[in-house]
Amino acid sequence: MVEVGWRLREDAWGKGYAKEAAIASLDLAFERFSADEVIAITVPANEPSWGLMKRLGMTHRPGLDFDSPDFDPVGGRNIVYSITRDQWQKNHG
Repeated sequence: MVEVGWRLREDAWGKGYAKEAAIASLDLAFERFSADEVIAITVPANEPSWGLMKRLGMTHRPGLDFDSPDFDPVGGRNIVYSITRDQWQKNHG
């Protein structure tokens, strides 16, 4: 699977940079690299991140969620969202 991600400094939060970068990355993944599906990973406490994933048309995939302290040393749960090429083109093509 192809993964898209974003990490911004706190002073850049809420300015639309993550959305702009995510759209450009998803366009690139589907159009240039012919990805069939793209995933994004976050933690349950990061509502702005998974909220953006939902606004992009991504869907939570609970069967792909996993435990790892790499992103969230306290909770350890990682949640996965995904979008297919067809879904992306339907909403953004």
